[in-house]
Amino acid sequence: KGYPIGSGQIEGANKSVIGARMKRGGMRWSKEGINRMAVMRSNQCSAQPFIDFNATRLLAFAP
Repeated sequence: KGYPIGSGQIEGANKSVIGARMKRGGMRWSKEGINRMAVMRSNQCSAQPFIDFNATRLLAFAP
């Protein structure tokens, strides 16, 4: 429909929320570990104020 598509804000948020945590010195991540951390970080930083961080952490790191 001719809508403009801009991904700059999304890419910036990904860089600051996910990338900054994942790229600290000496970090090594498995696919499973990085996916779980990404879920936890995005939920922690989202605009949903009623998410209980501990419940999110438990879900993200559940076996």
